[in-house]
Amino acid sequence: MPSRPSATYVLPFVAVRLRLQLARVYLALAEQGTVRQLLREIDDIVSRRPALGTLINEVKGFRDVLESRASPRATGAVPLTPAELRLLPYLQTHLTADMIAERLFLSSHTVKTEVKAIYRKLGVSSRNDAVQRATAIGLLGG
Repeated sequence: MPSRPSATYVLPFVAVRLRLQLARVYLALAEQGTVRQLLREIDDIVSRRPALGTLINEVKGFRDVLESRASPRATGAVPLTPAELRLLPYLQTHLTADMIAERLFLSSHTVKTEVKAIYRKLGVSSRNDAVQRATAIGLLGG
């Protein structure tokens, strides 16, 4: 962290990419203030180093997602818990709930309960739909 300010302008692509990933995580945790702060930092970096290629489009896409979810309480969206975020990447694999439970040192009942909560919060009814929705809103890499 102490070297963050100097590294930011030496490696602007990495600095923006990192802040964008952090913003996605904080958006999933419904930390709007932190998301806005990270976007301000991204804007500051881009104003000094505007030639960041396709990363600029990724930031714009994230802003679009953020604006579409501007008021999560009003739209009924509920943020995923850290436990659900930990489980989410496993939904894009071939692993069964029992296999996921074994890898995460959880009971299969816990995994199944968390999967149902993920489906409900993302507004989907299948594993494939959950992966597609999570990818669309930036919770999973595409």
